[in-house]
Amino acid sequence: MLVRVGLRFLPLLVFLAGWHLICAGNQRRTFLFSTPGRVAQQFWEDLTSGVLAGHAGITASEALVGFILATLAGTIIGLLLASWSRLSDIVAPYLGMLGAVPVYALAPMTIIWFGIGFWQKAGIAFLSTVFVATNQAFQGASHPPDDQMLIFRAFRARPLQVLWKLRFPVALAWVASGCRLNVGFAFLGAFLGEIISSNVGLGHYIMKASSLYDVPRVLSGVLALLMVAFAIDKAVSALFVARARSMVR
Repeated sequence: MLVRVGLRFLPLLVFLAGWHLICAGNQRRTFLFSTPGRVAQQFWEDLTSGVLAGHAGITASEALVGFILATLAGTIIGLLLASWSRLSDIVAPYLGMLGAVPVYALAPMTIIWFGIGFWQKAGIAFLSTVFVATNQAFQGASHPPDDQMLIFRAFRARPLQVLWKLRFPVALAWVASGCRLNVGFAFLGAFLGEIISSNVGLGHYIMKASSLYDVPRVLSGVLALLMVAFAIDKAVSALFVARARSMVR
């Protein structure tokens, strides 16, 4: 067990040691890339002062709200499309085209719709994830297990029973399988929104530091972003994915 944990941390230790050896003692490299010690010191100072925690909480809230709303909307839309084949034939091409549009291209429109506050970032996070959730729900509801479908047909289940008892759990399992990817997209959307226009959040924190050529603070913001994304990814996997899989069983 200890050996396995040690092997997991070995690449990180090698990276940090190499970073320190390359940059320490060289002013130009230290200015461009900082050092692990300076980044750790800056991270701890901003964390203990509450500055970094406040910005991280805002970014996490924006990403989570957009992710949850997109998952709910995508699941409902996907179920409707899978239950109504004529509707899916009409709507599916449009969803494909909308999903191919880079979210960054729609970011200026979200400022017009929602302003520059919390809901603008949550809106970008929503647009970043809703099409993936819709496609996952549609694919899952459209392809339930053949053996289970035969059982429902043998007992002459009504369409509503098939939808609720079979298609919905399968669709939810498919959505759950894409949740970890979707969490990353939601954070990317919220972060992009903060870069475009914001006065709070990790995007604002990093952009302000970069404008002052404060590399340790930029990298401490990146570290905070990684830690928050990792924590939420694990939480989503533990709460949502496990429950969805148990529904299918």
